[in-house]
Parts: sequence; structure tokens; C-alpha cells
Amino acid sequence: MRAWRNLVLAAALAVLVGAGVWLSVAGTGAPAPPSGPASSVSSPATAGGTPKVDLQALPSAVRAPRPADCGHPSLAGASGAWLPDWLDAPSRPSLIADQAIRLRLLDFFWLGLGAAPDSIVRQPRNPAGSSLETVLAEAAAANPCGWRFITISDDQTPMSVMARILTDPTARWRNVAAIAAVMASYPQADGLTLDYEYALPNNRKDLDLYASVAHWHGLTTREEVGLITADYTEFVRELALAMHRQQAALRVAVRIRTTDEINYQDQSDLVPFLYDYGELARYADQIVLMAVDFHWTTSDPGPIVTLSDLRSVLTEVQTYHIPGSRLAVESAIYGYDWTLNRAGHRLAGTQAATVTATDIAGRGWVKAGNQDGETYYQYTAAGQSHAVWFAGTGLAYQAAHVRQLCAGCAVMAWATGNTDPAGSALILQALSG
Repeated sequence: MRAWRNLVLAAALAVLVGAGVWLSVAGTGAPAPPSGPASSVSSPATAGGTPKVDLQALPSAVRAPRPADCGHPSLAGASGAWLPDWLDAPSRPSLIADQAIRLRLLDFFWLGLGAAPDSIVRQPRNPAGSSLETVLAEAAAANPCGWRFITISDDQTPMSVMARILTDPTARWRNVAAIAAVMASYPQADGLTLDYEYALPNNRKDLDLYASVAHWHGLTTREEVGLITADYTEFVRELALAMHRQQAALRVAVRIRTTDEINYQDQSDLVPFLYDYGELARYADQIVLMAVDFHWTTSDPGPIVTLSDLRSVLTEVQTYHIPGSRLAVESAIYGYDWTLNRAGHRLAGTQAATVTATDIAGRGWVKAGNQDGETYYQYTAAGQSHAVWFAGTGLAYQAAHVRQLCAGCAVMAWATGNTDPAGSALILQALSG
């Protein structure tokens, strides 16, 4: 779940126009794992005080009953896939039943944070698509024992709104209460995945906006980063309380890093350092590591995920001593198509286009190589050279190594839907069972 999704929304929506359960929450009430080493991402325990959390005002125990023969499932090693709303086309045959039967976890990317702390938007990118009630019911009917999650993202949220949510305890609780109310309306969902990343501060200009909203004065960059990190952790703590009151699990998707040391002179790419992995794991039932896009739309061409990348990410996360049973690793099921200059680099002023397995199957491109399971293609169009790396062919390879490097870790494929049946087939082949 990275910046690539915004590149495909217009095309995906054009195609679309044209054409849950009570669970014992893993880890709830268990002793918290120790935090990672003291570092620049460690921060004060609180910033501005903790609001009075009125849990009694929130819905409780709203999950639909689970069949007795399901037992007590665990998130440990429960691999699966995200299903974004924009990859769903009601006019096409549904793949959800087959996915629910063969994968242990489906996560419906169907909710968005709006332009206010208590604004939650359903199907923000595909309002004409299937309702969340419909897809959850289909998954539950096919496999009542499988995990069903709903993701909420901030990819369309103004940064000033996120600044209010994180730095103002009242606004933060408004957001928690709004999410809890929406989740209560979907009893067939077993939990929530929090994907707040796009409206977090990433550079000096963003930090200045946060400081203005929070009325901070005279703080250093290090102090501001520490306060925002603590505020985000407090938000997750409160949201976990709200979800657990509903007997729902909470997963938190986080940007990844390979060090704890921020380059304060550069003051860019700050978002990965705002997640204190160890502290978040004290409250969330699972941390989802977004270990993708090591080459991205505005970089030079290269593999989207490699084994060396995965190893570096997991080595960093393991310094926090989080059990593998509480971790999941995102893996890519898409590709990028770069336009090249004469030297073989990305052509200046261009961005790589996102391609799916179904796209590639219809193009007839010639394979030029592979690395760590990912396939590399070259072709020429209108006199312009192109390079394509497709991560989906490496999913099984990457999943096998994730399990070796992180015992108990789950793998989450981004992403699937009935507009990409070839991609769904790759996911089922790699992750089913």
C-alpha cells in the first residue's frame, strides 16, 4: 500500500464504470513485548496529556458469533491479501468466495478518513462498486472460519486534519469514536487495519504545518518528531481499546526502515521514523510491515522487492523483540513500467505506470531476466524504450523467505480483485493453505 495506488485510480475507475465474527483476539491482555533499543524514534510517553477515554460510550461485543467448529484462530501466520474497492467490478464474476476458502485472511480496503476527525467515507474510490456488507457477507458465507478485516486509509485526508487528530486529544478521540461506530455496523468483520501514512509529516514543511496546528513554539526537529511519534502511539492505544471492546482485532500498517537514526540535516522521508514499532506492538494485535517499493515510480528501474531488502527490514524490526506471531509482511503483486532514456535510466519528467498480472498477460512482452523471483521485461513503443519489473512472480519466493527469516510471520499480498484475475491466481498459488 504505497503511492502507486493513486496512479491507478483513474484508470481503474474508468474500467469499473465501463464494464464480522467474534474471535479471541490474539495477544489481548498478554504481557507486552519489550520495546526496541533506545533511539531517535523513542519519544516521551505522552504529549499534552491523555484524554479521558470514555469506553462506555462506545459499542461493545458486536461481532457476529463464530461457528463452534472454527476453534480459536490466531493471526500468527495467517497470510492473505488486500482487496481494494477500486479493483472490484460488480459486473464481473466475483473471486471472493475462492479467495476466502483458500486464504486465511482477507482485508477489504474499503474505508477512508475524510476531511474531519469524525468523517469516515465508505468506498471512497469506487462508490458504485459492491458494498462492504456484500463483500463481507460473501467471504463469511464461503469460509465462516476465515479472518475478515477492514482497512481504513488516510490517502485522501488533508494533512492539517491528521495533525489535529494526533496532537489534539479531543480530535483524536473523535476519530477513534467515529471508527468504532463504523466498525460496529459491520459485525461480520473480525477486525480493523489502520493505514495512516499519507497525512503524516515527511519533511520540514510538513513539520511546520504540524507545529502550527499544535501551537508548538521553539521545538527542535528531534523534539517535534518525538512528540508526533508519541501521539501516534497514543492514538493506536486508544483505538485498540475501542476495537477490543468490540472483541475485534487491530492491525497497524507501518512504513519500514532499516535504521533508527534519522538524518536530521536532510529532514526528509520522516514518516518511517514516526512508528515506534515496539510501543505499537504493545497495543495492536499485529504490525503489518509495508516492505515494498524499494524501486518506485520515480526511481530508476529495478526489482520492487528483493531478498536483501526483506532481510534488512526484518533485521531492524527484530531489534524490537516483537514475536513473529504479531507481525505480517506486505508483499507486492503488481509491477512498474518505466520509460527509459538512452542511458537506461528513468526518463526525466516521467513516472512509471502500474501494471497488473492481467495487464502483462495481454501485452506479449518478452522476458529479459529475473531476480529473486521477480520478472523483468523490455520492450519498445513509439520509439521509446521501456523496462518493466513485475513483483507478482516473486510472491512465493518472498513468502518462503519471510517464513524462514521471521517464524510465525504472516504475508499479505497487495492487492487483488476481480479486475485482475491473473494476479489473484498468483496469490492463491503462493499463499493458500
